[in-house]
Amino acid sequence: MGGRNRYHGIDAYAVKLVHMKSKQLCRQPGFSPNDRLDIEQELMIELAERLPTHDSARATREAFITWVVLQKIADLIRSQRAKKRRINVEAISLNDLVFISEPGSLEERWATLDNEIFQQFTGSNFRSTEERIDLDIDLERVMKNLPKELYHLCELLAKYSIADVARKLGIARSSLYRSIHELRDAFDKAGLRDYL
Repeated sequence: MGGRNRYHGIDAYAVKLVHMKSKQLCRQPGFSPNDRLDIEQELMIELAERLPTHDSARATREAFITWVVLQKIADLIRSQRAKKRRINVEAISLNDLVFISEPGSLEERWATLDNEIFQQFTGSNFRSTEERIDLDIDLERVMKNLPKELYHLCELLAKYSIADVARKLGIARSSLYRSIHELRDAFDKAGLRDYL
């Protein structure tokens, strides 16, 4: 662009700032040098729309221009990150059957997820701080009354998937499901079915 102002009606300070900031943005992740002219145009369009709203009693023209440009750059970065997240997300069903490490064994996807990931997928972990504290107290009370084997199983299920727990304990998943059923009964009686 050199020293020439090819944006008529926009002052030299704005043109210089836009040129410099668009070059800087092109070096950020998600952008490339090929995006520079598009970024410049977006910044200039934003300035053209916002400059008529400038109030000299509140800020100098240069300060206002800088603020508008930086706000638009922040918007472009947010938009680029959101686009990248959408591209990287693939819709899957938690009920899809997937192969696990045992030869020829299939398991529903939900049973292979650790507890935290499962809660993120299902949205089942969105409780207030007070609810989580109350739940922890109730949970501790119920777990204290569990037989040793079920207590240990409960601790494992809080950290690992069902398939992983079965491997760690060296038992068939059918046996593990029977123990989980016993756990469920204990939690049901305590009014904590949602925890499992």
